[in-house]
Amino acid sequence: GDAMPLSGTRCAADVQADTVDEGVGADDGEEEGMVGACKRAIHYSLEHFLPEQAVFFAEQLVAEQPRCSEARRLLATAHLQSGDVARARALLQDGLVTHTDPQLRYLSALCSLRLNRPEEAEAALLSGPRQATGPHDVPGGASGLYLLGQAKERLHMRAQAMECYEQCLDLCPFMWCAYERLSALALDEPPAGPARAADPGARAFAEQRFQAERFRRHDVLMASRGVGDEGVRADAAADEG
Repeated sequence: GDAMPLSGTRCAADVQADTVDEGVGADDGEEEGMVGACKRAIHYSLEHFLPEQAVFFAEQLVAEQPRCSEARRLLATAHLQSGDVARARALLQDGLVTHTDPQLRYLSALCSLRLNRPEEAEAALLSGPRQATGPHDVPGGASGLYLLGQAKERLHMRAQAMECYEQCLDLCPFMWCAYERLSALALDEPPAGPARAADPGARAFAEQRFQAERFRRHDVLMASRGVGDEGVRADAAADEG
C-alpha cells in the first residue's frame, strides 16, 4: 500500500547514513552510494520478509546496473520471496548474464521447476560456459544436483534421477530431501508428503547420516557458517578436552 515506499525510503536513508559513518561518502561518487544503499536496503527487506519493499529497491538496483548478475539475483530472489515465480523466471530467462552465472542458473532452474517446466530446469543446470561433466560442475553443488534429480524425475528419467540423488548425498550426506526421493525411487514409490521424524525412513537417515559429530563438521555447513579449518580444529580440541 501507500506505506511501503515511505518505509523503503526511511530504510534507504538509514543505510546511507550508515555508509557515511563507515567512511564511504560523496568522494566515492553518487552512483556508488546509491548502489550500496540499494543493496543494503534489499538485504534488510529480505531478512525481515518484506518482499515488496525488496522488489522496489532491487528494481532501482537493476536500473542502475542492468548487466550486473548480483542485481538480477537480488531482484529474482525478491520476486521469489513474494511468490511471483513467473516474474522471477522471466527476469532470469532474458539471457543477459544467466548463462555464465551459476547462481542465476540455479535460480532459473528453481523457478522452472516451480512452474513445472523440467526441461528448462535441466537446461539451466547443465548449460554454461562449459558443459557440466561431473557433480561439481552443477551450479549449487548438492542443492543443484537435487534440483537436477527433480527435473529428471519429472522427465521420467528414473535411473538418471537416482544418480543425481546419489551424487547429491556424496557431496552432502545431510540432504534428507535427496535421501527420501532416492529411497522412494528404489522402492518404486510415488512422491509422498513430508516425512515425520518417527517414520522408519527418517529414523534410518538419522542413524546413518545425521550423526551429530559428522553433521556438525561437514565442509558445506562449515562454509555456510564461515568456519574454516581453524574452527574445526578448535572444536576437536574442545571435544578432546
